Amino acid sequence: GTGFTSDIIEGIYYAVNSEIKVDAINLSLGGGQNSTAMQNAIRYATDRDVVVVMAAGNNGGSLPISPAINAINNGLAVGAVNQDGNLTSFSNQAGTLLDYVTAPGDSITSAITGNRYATYSGTSMAAPFVSGVASLLSGYDSGLTAEQIENLLTSTAGNSISSNTSQNTNNYDGLTNTRSLITLETINNF
Repeated sequence: GTGFTSDIIEGIYYAVNSEIKVDAINLSLGGGQNSTAMQNAIRYATDRDVVVVMAAGNNGGSLPISPAINAINNGLAVGAVNQDGNLTSFSNQAGTLLDYVTAPGDSITSAITGNRYATYSGTSMAAPFVSGVASLLSGYDSGLTAEQIENLLTSTAGNSISSNTSQNTNNYDGLTNTRSLITLETINNF
């Protein structure tokens, strides 16, 4: 699809200022030039303890595209892994030190209009997994800040920059690395 950056920015402010408590904003989108206005909107959300989760992009590049490049300062960029847990060839990598994790993003079945389903691949399919986990963490402990949730996710993901176990290729161990999984039983260990 297409759209305007100004509409995305307006949507971020709308969600954060809503009377309904928003825990996470999923930005399964990307492209265009990064702007100060977008940076400010993401910072505004983060400062109000709303985690902004952004798809890293599907160019196979060494850096996320906008808006995910803002995870250098605020928010969380998400790359895509395949069924074997390996970074997909299309997923943009983390590049510099920023908050970045990966999630399943290859051949993901999704609901589409007309009460049907289709299979898609991309970092936009991976980001909602992370947004969901961020929301669950916030629901578990409403005292967690956006930064704390981002730190929990990046420090416990087996394939993030912060985990010291990854360069985001060929080492996804989320199914076997139970010491670092966040569960109701282990959350107090983090």
